[in-house]
Amino acid sequence: MKDTSTIKDFEVFEASISAKTTWLFLRVTAQSGVTGLGEITYFGREAGVRQQVDILRRAAAGLPVRQREAFLRDRHARERGRIARLVLSGLEQALIDICARELQVAAVELIGGARTDAVACYANVNRGTVDRSPQGYAERARRAVDLGYRTLKLAPFDGVVAKELGGPDGDRLIAAGVARVRAVRDAVGGDVRLNVDCHGRFNEVTAKAIIRDLADVDLYWLEEPIPEGRDRYQAIRRLRSYANDRGIRLAGGESEFGVAGYRGIVESECLDVVLPDIRFCGGVQEVLRIAHYVTSAGCEFSLHNPVGPVLDAVSLQTACAAPAATVIERTFEEVAGQATLVDPGLRHPADAPLVERDLPGWGIDLDEAAVAAIGRPDRSADFHNVAGAGQYA
Repeated sequence: MKDTSTIKDFEVFEASISAKTTWLFLRVTAQSGVTGLGEITYFGREAGVRQQVDILRRAAAGLPVRQREAFLRDRHARERGRIARLVLSGLEQALIDICARELQVAAVELIGGARTDAVACYANVNRGTVDRSPQGYAERARRAVDLGYRTLKLAPFDGVVAKELGGPDGDRLIAAGVARVRAVRDAVGGDVRLNVDCHGRFNEVTAKAIIRDLADVDLYWLEEPIPEGRDRYQAIRRLRSYANDRGIRLAGGESEFGVAGYRGIVESECLDVVLPDIRFCGGVQEVLRIAHYVTSAGCEFSLHNPVGPVLDAVSLQTACAAPAATVIERTFEEVAGQATLVDPGLRHPADAPLVERDLPGWGIDLDEAAVAAIGRPDRSADFHNVAGAGQYA
């Protein structure tokens, strides 16, 4: 790599997927003309993300690409906001892409080397399921299985809010969520793994009730049943024990930052499966340090990724470099043609192996025409009246 390979400019591309979802992609151009991609999607925070991109553009202008690690380490040490950390992660993704393209190697070779050639994805069928009836969920689940996915995730508890539990409305919403899970299990049979994400909607008592209600559905994991935080580790540990006794793993940890952020989770033994999100945990290199830490402590490691196809490509190669990775997340067909926003388009498991290492960098380019063609849907629509940050993830 030449010393003259420095950052020239940033571009942000917006894909308006639906009334509830916008994907943001960052493309960084080096003075050499080589470009790299990262994903900076943060649902509902698009204006703040763009503002942070402008700030970082000025700070990183002229930065030698191969000095990225020291620059990013310094910026992360000074930043505390999630949006700033997300944009730093997107920059790291793009700079790794540039470096790998200049060297004509797959990005995985720059982040530690591949420990495996393939990591399976599970289909997150939640955000793209507009028909929220049990039958609507079942149809989506069957389509994902037909395309080769052997693990699915759904977030079925629309409208449930932890502080408002109790009474007939809460009971009705919980029952509706349980019915959705049962419909999916009936639709896909017993050989497909099911993960259920609760998005922290319950308290300890109601979470135990959910675990009891779903004990015969054969879940692989239950994700974030109650709000997470250091003051709740012991409650989460009790729920883990309760779930494990019924054959269910407990998963979570998507909001933590850095290895230090996962220390309490590991030491309190409150989770079976740890789900760092590359956008928020400190980036690609940091998530690999987290993977080493949590797997050495006996936890399963799985990447959280409820967003777009750029982070799909990044996550796949990153998971291949991890010491071990349980099946990782992929948003399933939230919009027709979403896989073709990048070139080559991402493939479903039935089409081809999920990881290809014969292309440089992350192995994808942005299809600007496809991104522009997505359109700008009406954002006044009320999707499912679901409360809470991350509600559709």
